[in-house]
Amino acid sequence: MRSHTDPVVSLAIDSMRKHMATVSNDHTIRVWDLDTLQQLYDFSAPQECPCAVSYHPSQQVFACGFENGCVRVFNVATTSMLAEHKQHRGKITGLAFSPSGEYLYSSCSLGSVALYDASENVYGLLRLLGNTIARGEKFGPDAIAVAPEGRRIAFIGPTEFTISVLDARTLDEVLRIDITSLNPADNTRTIIDTAVRVHYAPTHTRHLLVATSSNSLLKFDARTGRLLSEMNNIHRSGCTSLDVIRDGRHLVTAGDRVIKVWDYHMRLDLNFQVFIGHTEKISKVVFTPDSLGVVSIGEAIFLWDFMANKREVETLEGRTPVKSYIRREDAEREEVQFKSPVRRSLNMSLTDMPRRSPPKPARYDPKISEVSALHKTTNGDVGFDEPDEDQEEVLFGPQLQEKAGDTETTDTESVAEIVGHETLGHSPQVQPHQRYKSPAKHRATVSSRSLRKSAGVTAHPPPAVHKHFKPRPKTCQLAQRRYVAPPNQAGLQLMSVLGYNGNGRDNMIWQPDTGFFAYTCGCIIVVEDLSQSTQRHLIGHTEEISTLALQNDCQVLASASGGAGLTQSQICLWDLQQMVCHKVLSHHEQEVVCMAYSRDDRFLISVGDYRECSVVVWDTKTYAVLTTSHTSLPIHQLTFDPYTMNEFVTVGQNGSVLFWLLDETGADVVLNVHEAEVPEEVLQTHHMGSGQVDFTAACYGGDSTLYITTNNGKVTAWDTRHNSCFMHFETDGTEIGAVVCRSGRLVTGSVGHNLRLWSVVGIGELKLPGSHYTMRQEGLTMEDEMNLDGPISCAAFDDTLDMGIVGTETGTLWYINWTERTSIRLVTGHMTKVNGLAFANDDLFATCGDDGSLRMWSVHDREQTLQFQVMEQACTCLCFAPPRSDQSTRTTVSNLGTSAPVVSHSREPSKLLLPHVAAGYSDGTVRMFDLNKVELILKMHPHAVTVTAINFSSDGRMLLSGGSDGLIAVSSPTTGMTVRVISDHKGAPITNIDVTLKEDSNFGISAPSLWLATSADRRVSVWSADWTKDFCELVDWLTFPAPGFTPDGTVLKKGDENSYSLLPPSLARFSLDEPDIIVYTGYGMQKLVHFYSMAQRKVVRTAALTHWASSMDLSPTGSLVGLAVNERLVKLMDYFEGSFQDFVGHSDAVHLVRFSPNGSLLFSIAYGELIVWRVTL
Repeated sequence: MRSHTDPVVSLAIDSMRKHMATVSNDHTIRVWDLDTLQQLYDFSAPQECPCAVSYHPSQQVFACGFENGCVRVFNVATTSMLAEHKQHRGKITGLAFSPSGEYLYSSCSLGSVALYDASENVYGLLRLLGNTIARGEKFGPDAIAVAPEGRRIAFIGPTEFTISVLDARTLDEVLRIDITSLNPADNTRTIIDTAVRVHYAPTHTRHLLVATSSNSLLKFDARTGRLLSEMNNIHRSGCTSLDVIRDGRHLVTAGDRVIKVWDYHMRLDLNFQVFIGHTEKISKVVFTPDSLGVVSIGEAIFLWDFMANKREVETLEGRTPVKSYIRREDAEREEVQFKSPVRRSLNMSLTDMPRRSPPKPARYDPKISEVSALHKTTNGDVGFDEPDEDQEEVLFGPQLQEKAGDTETTDTESVAEIVGHETLGHSPQVQPHQRYKSPAKHRATVSSRSLRKSAGVTAHPPPAVHKHFKPRPKTCQLAQRRYVAPPNQAGLQLMSVLGYNGNGRDNMIWQPDTGFFAYTCGCIIVVEDLSQSTQRHLIGHTEEISTLALQNDCQVLASASGGAGLTQSQICLWDLQQMVCHKVLSHHEQEVVCMAYSRDDRFLISVGDYRECSVVVWDTKTYAVLTTSHTSLPIHQLTFDPYTMNEFVTVGQNGSVLFWLLDETGADVVLNVHEAEVPEEVLQTHHMGSGQVDFTAACYGGDSTLYITTNNGKVTAWDTRHNSCFMHFETDGTEIGAVVCRSGRLVTGSVGHNLRLWSVVGIGELKLPGSHYTMRQEGLTMEDEMNLDGPISCAAFDDTLDMGIVGTETGTLWYINWTERTSIRLVTGHMTKVNGLAFANDDLFATCGDDGSLRMWSVHDREQTLQFQVMEQACTCLCFAPPRSDQSTRTTVSNLGTSAPVVSHSREPSKLLLPHVAAGYSDGTVRMFDLNKVELILKMHPHAVTVTAINFSSDGRMLLSGGSDGLIAVSSPTTGMTVRVISDHKGAPITNIDVTLKEDSNFGISAPSLWLATSADRRVSVWSADWTKDFCELVDWLTFPAPGFTPDGTVLKKGDENSYSLLPPSLARFSLDEPDIIVYTGYGMQKLVHFYSMAQRKVVRTAALTHWASSMDLSPTGSLVGLAVNERLVKLMDYFEGSFQDFVGHSDAVHLVRFSPNGSLLFSIAYGELIVWRVTL
């Protein structure tokens, strides 16, 4: 068919109506009837040239892409245009519908990929990704391959060296294959292979095919990205198109102006046949949907009978025979008796008569795990070694699909699945370097060390070492709906952050020359001026920051955080002059465990965690990914060689040491890698029970020496000229997480809390040629040692190692001075959940946590001033005693066997004494501490279960405490005796106890003071009390209804006390603006804040919320309500109007908010993160 006047560039087939659409350089789109071979429609675009076309799988609709980047969707029946999109700026290189017809995908030559909603006629744009697909027009017209089941799409990108596999519904990346890091069949090739075509084989094969520039065809596992086989020399000058028949038995390729039909499994002596007909380049070749024909396009449209798969013609109840997709010239003519090599091997006849007996399948083993190495056949093609005698029968068609469904493969196949033996790709200049292993070690680890890790897929469990970053588990995500006010109208401003995230790794930066000091707390980067004690904050992440990296010129700071839910893993680049984020990089699928800048700051290297094991090289000028690679084992740390521009080392699991070189000799940057040999005695576990030695940290010293530490306390010294270990010594009995080397001195920090200073002068002289790996201690001396409060996770020192800053996993940062032998705590924080916060005055407050600590803090200095510690118990709540108006001195009788005078607050500041603080614990005890004498003065045990709420009475004469069983104990802080037990809330945990400080009887209550208790079953009891007369009476009882299921729909079991933990807490407070109002919020029929009038005995108004509140507090001076929600938000609500603003800053569920006594500050807590906000309204 030669109706087109210029070459035909793309085609698409409507499988339901046997129509075919073609596009040509003659600016026309033509629709053909394959039965009659007649042209049905002709669409003309004089000003635009079509270049790609795709038919809808069920509707009479096709999409067409044009060279100017436009994508149009046409209805063939009505000859009308349904939709038009102009998001692309380059020539359309790929266009495809999903098999279900729900989505449409397009790509262009400038690297963008678009996803459209094809379920409606408007074809709305769902997502557009830039710089995702490889740039260039040569990848068209089929740059996008859609998996037959419709779950994934694949394309070449973002570079020519990688294949990206994305989720078909969201365009989220699920897999990335680096073809340069695969082991080629021919290790002597001197060019770097690039991908040119990608295609999905039928579903039951689970294969992804990639044609490369070196005329090879790579076959990958479509789910895991494993390389299954490689076939060389498929065409002399490159493959321009390929397709696989539906039953998975044959493959057709185009190139060299010829068409080749292949046996898909490549199990014959001659695996292909050549068909000649085209005189110019073949643009595309496809099988017809009935598998009886082949269509190829180029200078014309060619329709071929596919004789190898001819179907018997059956007559159904007298009806005409089923038509083929390609019309036969003479249906009555006797078929030529020709047998292809495949048919000859299977003894199949090509006559129209039914077979007398089913063919006997050929005998071969289709399991990849049984395939041996590749070898050259007599004709130069690459095949597989001959199989063994005991082999399974091959199945075709439905039998093969049924068999494939029964034998589901997994990601953890045997080592023989991978072609070749090396786990990493090497450049032609760098030869594979196999590590020496003892026989026992080789047997124990051969599978884990030989199995190549595919991009984005991992079978590694979380590493046991402390050095590898593992995010703290979180159950909530950041709210998608947020009501954020403009900066000039915001009611809160971030004032300070208290604490340091000890769970991060290398997340502290100190530059001694400039004084730059930064660390992370949750998702916030704190930049602190140590001389002026001021903070500035970098806010842009929403997840926990894992690591930091600073450019050598101190102008740009890089920070990394992982992905969760809809949030992608990202690397933020901060301009430290403007204190703004000027670029966000997204590439990694999981957490980033370490980053480093090159010496000249031209490159940034980032390393993915154990789930992806990726190494990514970024260009710091364009922020483009220059190259990527994947390792077979997790990497724990990356260190750039400070004496070169393009060399770095990574150390990781199971004793892996990889020396990397950024090769810039070619047009593109290439990663060359050398895996170094590790002495056997270094890998001996000694006293460790893990059975595995990991390298945890690395630091370059002078004289071409590299120091690498292990998780069993050893330090190894390496000669970087030969990448060999020449010395090792034991410095600690536990894992070493930090190492710094300067000026002949070495600092090591271990999990055992030990910080040690070593003299390593003369170590470089031990690099003797031909020496054996023996233990040497010459020239090695420990100069000093300090013991800190937790496992050491990071360290930064000056050039002489005289002073530095060290971080620990307990959330503290220490200033270290070896000359003066001093250690000063700079920053501290909670590493466990904070359960309570209370104020002594406007500057001092206390917190308590799951670690059993009660800590006093200074708001102005942001420093911890005092700490009380109870071992093996959690401190669950706390409160301060109220100030007394008199100055009398009374004696407290302590059950600890001592008595202590307690002096009330003096009105003169010079005589001001701090009030007592009481705290409840998980064992049911209540302890009271004297802050002035820094001692425990009272311990009582009023509860048999966890104390969940505590508060002093308004006059300080009684201590009210509630337990998780619903009992409320009234105890005397003077004698320690429990004088009253209230059981009205029995069965539901007490969530809060509030006391009014106003002695008012304007609403019908004669007692001098009021207090209330709230339980998890949404009940509030209001009590009138006069403790001088031992009087306490219930005056009101509030019950709020709620549905019988949790917010996520789980049905609540009646009487199940554990169900209360699944519901938002019930919270009640006395209003400070309206004396008779109780403010309540909790789980109910709707998300509301209730304002209950004790005088009117009813709810007088409500305020709507967008999320369930987890904590609530009322401002003591202004008409404001502070709310915390699990969706990581802090809400500030107007007390009277109900309007609110949302504030973001936490990386976990916010579960506690408190106003300061003067109302100028609001404190919010999420797990161990404590943020201080300044109230501006």
